[in-house]
Order: sequence, then C-alpha cells, then structure tokens
Amino acid sequence: MEILQRSKSSPLSLSLGLANSASSIQSPPDSKEFLAVISDTSVTSRLRDLRIIGRNYTISRVCRGFNDFPVLENLVVRQVQPIEDHHYVGPFTFNPEVFKTLTLEGIGMHCSQSSTLSGLRSLALSRAAESILNQATLLDYNHPATPFAPCMTQLSELRLMGTPPPVLSPRARPELYSPSFDRKTLVYLQLSDYKSDFPLHIVRSSLSPMSLEELELENIGGAALRSLVGLINEIAGTPLPFARLHTLTVRNVPDFSHSLATYLLRAFPQLRILRLLGVDMEEFSAALRDPWICPLISSLLVDGKEIPRPTAIMMIAPPV
Repeated sequence: MEILQRSKSSPLSLSLGLANSASSIQSPPDSKEFLAVISDTSVTSRLRDLRIIGRNYTISRVCRGFNDFPVLENLVVRQVQPIEDHHYVGPFTFNPEVFKTLTLEGIGMHCSQSSTLSGLRSLALSRAAESILNQATLLDYNHPATPFAPCMTQLSELRLMGTPPPVLSPRARPELYSPSFDRKTLVYLQLSDYKSDFPLHIVRSSLSPMSLEELELENIGGAALRSLVGLINEIAGTPLPFARLHTLTVRNVPDFSHSLATYLLRAFPQLRILRLLGVDMEEFSAALRDPWICPLISSLLVDGKEIPRPTAIMMIAPPV
C-alpha cells in the first residue's frame, strides 16, 4: 500500500494474488485501509494493467470499490474456487480508446454499457459466463433502439476454454443469441476443454470464413469433436469457404480418426502451417497422403519437430 501511495502520478500495473491455489486460500482483504487505498480514484485512474486472483467473496470485496477505469488496457479476473453460485463483477466502465485485453476465468462481468468494449482486441473466457458474447444480454445506453448491433467491433482474438456450469451462465437459446463481436475482424480463434456440452451457436458465429487466419484446437473430444468437425465442413461448403486460414494447431486431441482428420483438413485449402502436439500422427499422415488435401503444406510440426509431408501413395494399374 505504501508503494501505491508513493507512486504518485505514474502508470500502475497491479496484481492482487489473493489465493495461493484452489485449495489454499488466503483470508479476504477486510482491512479498511487496504480497500480504501486500492479503490481510491488516484489509484484506479492510473491503472494500466490489473490482475485479480481469488475466491468469489475476495474478488467481490476488492471489486466493490472499482468502477471507472479511464486508462486500463488489460484486465484479468480469475476465480479459483469450485463454481457453485451465480457470480459476476462490475458493472465497470472502460475507456474504449485504450481497453484492449480481457481475461475472465470462472466468473462473469457486467459493463455499465456495452459500447465501452468497442476497442477490445483480445477476449479469453475460461469456464466463464458466456453472456458477454451475447449482445442481447448487454446494455448500451447510447443505442437503446438497436440492442443487437455488436459492440466489439475490433475484436481479433477469441479464446473459449471450457463450458461454464449452468448456475453461472445458463445457455441462451440459439434464437435469442446475437454475437457481441464483429466476426469480420476475428483472425484468431482458440477452442479448448470441450468434451460433450458444446456451445455450437457461439462457435458457429466465431468460425468466420471471411477473416479467420489461425485456428487452435486443444483438449476436445467425444461428441464435441464430432460436432465441431461437422460444423467446419458445413461452413467450408458455403460460397465463402475458409480462404484465409493458413495456420492450424491441434493439441491433445486423441480422438481423431482417419475420417475426422480428413474432413478437418479438407476444409482448409489455403493451410500452410500445421502443428500437431499430443495427437495420433498416423491419422493425419494418412489424410495428407492425398495431394489434393492442403496442397500448400510441404512440412508439418509434430511435437515441436519439423518433418516432411508424408509421401503420396501412387496407385499404378497393372498391365492389361
């Protein structure tokens, strides 16, 4: 606290590690002096980077004094205890001219109005409330008559990591879902930690065939993997296929069969870089022996090592 007070007018990067681990939680910061210092406008008005890690109660106590972040560029809120209750932080007000990066883990966030997210470039949700992705659940007092116009008009990176429990984020019906981001600006998408419960309507809006350049899949299996590959092929068959996607990373996805690997790669004709980590190389090798699948790939990265593309098998007809 003394350091904060001595920093005077300098920009601040503040990390509040209020939890050692999910099973070892420090006591909530009930000190009135502590709360008064970190919520003072002389501190919040200078925050460039803010990282908060703790339990629901701890995060609530800390965030109660936060409201307006005029120069904040990056915000991370990580809730470490098992999710058993409906919990959000905010409402916060950001400066859309400078606020660029938001990471939420195991918690949701309210904004004073959705237009404050218009400058956001990178959004990561890990077991976090998906409501921030639905413009229908966000408020914008500047444009109350057009509630479904996406507020995140500059979002270029989106990471979706695991489905939150229904108590935190009840799944909106597809007909009530309107993306809060402009899919034409999205160039990078990461999907990870899905097995069965898969937010198909959200992923559909994220798989932009017009702009997406890089796709990363991690720890996806079972019904989620089959649904995802089916959705990718459905989009690839439209008049606007994935013409700009040049990099695909597949990490710790052991459930790929030969047919699933073939369907996945066939959807990306402009693919140039393929990274495989913790997957069955044989299934992808068999698919890549077809020279018409990803013809621009000459080599691939397997567990960090570059190897040449598998040689095509030439079928020679016996003499008559």
